[in-house]
Amino acid sequence: MALFYDLGEMRSEDGSALRYELEVTASRLAIEISHFIAVHPRYREVEEKTGSAKTLLYFQKVIKDEIYPAVRKLCVLRWYLRNEGALPPGEETVSLAPSPVNMLLARVWPDQTIPLRFKKDVSPGNFLRALNRSLRSWVRRSIDGFWARYFRWKYADFFQRFPLKENMIAVQMAEGVDIERRSDIVWYPKSEIDPERVLLYFSWPDHEPVDENTVAFIETMGMKWVFLNKPSTIIRNAPVWYPPPYHRKKVQDLNLNSADQTEKWIARTGEALLALVDYWSAFYRAFNIRIHCVTGGGELKYIAQSIAFDLHGTKDGFLVGTERSELHWPGVCILGWYPVDIFFTWTPRAGQYLSPNVNQMITSVSTGYPNDIVFRPKRAEAAELKDLLRSRGIDYTIALLDNVHGGNAAHSTANMERFYLAFLDWLLEDPNLGIVIKSKKPSVLQRLPRALPILERAEATGRCIRLGNEFGRLPVDASFASDISVGMGISSAVIEAAIAGCRAIHCDLTHLRSHEFYEWGYERILFDDLDRLLAVMKVHKSNPAANPEFGDWTPFLDRLDPFRDGRAGERMGNYLRWCLTGFDEGMDRNKVILRANEKYRDQWGSDKTLML
Repeated sequence: MALFYDLGEMRSEDGSALRYELEVTASRLAIEISHFIAVHPRYREVEEKTGSAKTLLYFQKVIKDEIYPAVRKLCVLRWYLRNEGALPPGEETVSLAPSPVNMLLARVWPDQTIPLRFKKDVSPGNFLRALNRSLRSWVRRSIDGFWARYFRWKYADFFQRFPLKENMIAVQMAEGVDIERRSDIVWYPKSEIDPERVLLYFSWPDHEPVDENTVAFIETMGMKWVFLNKPSTIIRNAPVWYPPPYHRKKVQDLNLNSADQTEKWIARTGEALLALVDYWSAFYRAFNIRIHCVTGGGELKYIAQSIAFDLHGTKDGFLVGTERSELHWPGVCILGWYPVDIFFTWTPRAGQYLSPNVNQMITSVSTGYPNDIVFRPKRAEAAELKDLLRSRGIDYTIALLDNVHGGNAAHSTANMERFYLAFLDWLLEDPNLGIVIKSKKPSVLQRLPRALPILERAEATGRCIRLGNEFGRLPVDASFASDISVGMGISSAVIEAAIAGCRAIHCDLTHLRSHEFYEWGYERILFDDLDRLLAVMKVHKSNPAANPEFGDWTPFLDRLDPFRDGRAGERMGNYLRWCLTGFDEGMDRNKVILRANEKYRDQWGSDKTLML
């Protein structure tokens, strides 16, 4: 019988959701284990081939992913000891296969009351599973190899004639080109960067397959585009770029009979890294890329993309990331999550979450909330929805902003159901209450079986409106139409609403009481008790003047976004233009960044850049 756990319902000793303890513990153990790896001759060989200090970050991320299940079980069993006084029957140890990483985990295992035990991993089942994985990998490589050869042959002339400038900006397409929604090119419109120097690339599964309309729109802007794999597009006979044949840099040949298992693991991990680095190095060379802008994080490819600029110590470019969500997790938790060289953040306050510098960033640049350019038109659009709600007799509207949930998440499914049921039941009782739901993604509501029937009843009243097309949609679509917004947890959507000038409340049922928002305004801008929140909100609905501070972020807005002028994208674009100019002038990467930082500080303030 599988061990039961729910990381959002279970609590650490400080009262916060167990998921936070898991992330901190797994990250710290991964760093400790990496110290043993870093002194191994095979590792030093890999690092010599990459020429990058971020090589160790790649290994740390691989280690964390591998030990994560064991550390999760450790945290869960600790919870059982604290709360039940005993371990579940048959769960007295954490049992693992004796892999090289697990053997190193045993050396740093933090709890002897719950010992780590190794089990035999040589069995017909394990052998067949390993064989199946190898077979699938071989088939996938063969198919990829066939398509690579086919597309290189079929479209060789196309890419040879691909007109390129000397120094280009590559942009990962993940959120789209529409700057009225979340966009990958929000920095472009006022950047004064030549559009012919911008290459937008599509690499599924980062995005949905694109069609002719998207490509046509990109071409009307004057930008370049490229597909990096066949599933990226539904366009028939679309040209796909694959790297040319190359001699992969390998770790020295191993004597498999004499090499120990740790040495073999380092070699395999190193070769996987070098393969990724070689791919992105080929991409940079093929398209003259000096600046690479990416969206998202947490994947090994981003570390390899950054290392590709470090290859052989050339440091001829850099990886740029943009803060997409409010940074609130303890700093060490984001190990390997944002392995970029330059990170555009909403506020200088983000620096406290980037330290310790577990991602080996070079600098952070505070630009403000990146999508603020759309606030004014969005407010006008929302006025129509607000008028519609008022015409239905509503005198108080709440925007609900949910979050991902599940047994492995900080937000439990049970808490998410409690959240929705509390507000929907209130709506069904109060004919003057309205609700606008902006969900994070469709699956959030689809996975709430107890709440769905109540939601249908609420929608039938005409006073509950669920906004569709959730992906890429901004929270202000709901917040601007409402009197107040309520978000689940330390909510990025709530912060976005507050920056836009709306009343907004965090409903933190994860009880992350170490977060600074508790000091800023407990039971003013943040509640950790749902019943208490509803009681205060009902009083506010009946008499807003009695509690004017409720949901009011005015005293703290400078700490969320010191600009709030609709020009965040412009600041990002100017910074990138300065960097591009530096490369045009033949400057090396460090000088490019230092000069761009100096220009930015002169224009926007000495606290707006931070060398990490």
